[in-house]
Amino acid sequence: MKVTLLLVCVLTAVFSGFGIRASAIDKADIDSIVAGNNSFAFDLYRQLAKDKGNLFFSPYSISSALAMTYAGARGETAKQMADVLHFSLAPERLHPAFSDLTGMFNAGGKSYQLSVANALWGQVGYKFLPGFLDITNKYYGAGFKEVDYVKAREQARQTINKWVEAKTNDKIKNLIQPDDLSTLTRLVPTDEPPVFRADRPFVFLIRDLRSGSILFMGRLANPAK
Repeated sequence: MKVTLLLVCVLTAVFSGFGIRASAIDKADIDSIVAGNNSFAFDLYRQLAKDKGNLFFSPYSISSALAMTYAGARGETAKQMADVLHFSLAPERLHPAFSDLTGMFNAGGKSYQLSVANALWGQVGYKFLPGFLDITNKYYGAGFKEVDYVKAREQARQTINKWVEAKTNDKIKNLIQPDDLSTLTRLVPTDEPPVFRADRPFVFLIRDLRSGSILFMGRLANPAK
């Protein structure tokens, strides 16, 4: 059986099961993120599994992408996001712990390669909160980039697509279509479902044995021939 995994969702990871340790971040904080991510994974699966056909998604990539946007949320919006995503840590602990967990995933190895491309693309000149930009840059790598949706929408689209192509070794092309953007667009998170190919139906869950975090899960009802 030949399997191909592709995920676009500011993470490019090469996985290894050996020699990985968390840094100075409290292990309890990482465990909290893992537990919350796994709860979110099963919540989301229950919703998505209602539809027929193939299902393949990365709970961790979705959680990490939304964690970046959560950094800019306040009030009732922040509360609802935390409830849905099962974020139990205060923001000042949540984002460093996400960064540390991602660092574990990004450590070099030879077991297999996991390519993830997550980024936030904001409108140039738009007044995003400085604290939001500081958090996305400090804890999520090159998480925030500026483009011009108002005066150079096509150029913005091409810039995003070229970045995604580079991060995925040209596996994902034309992620953003011309009709996906408008002059009202202010923020675009890049997140694309994986491409998964196999020769028989099955339900699957892929878990990182070191942290316990669910990385991929889904159902293959109609295998690609």
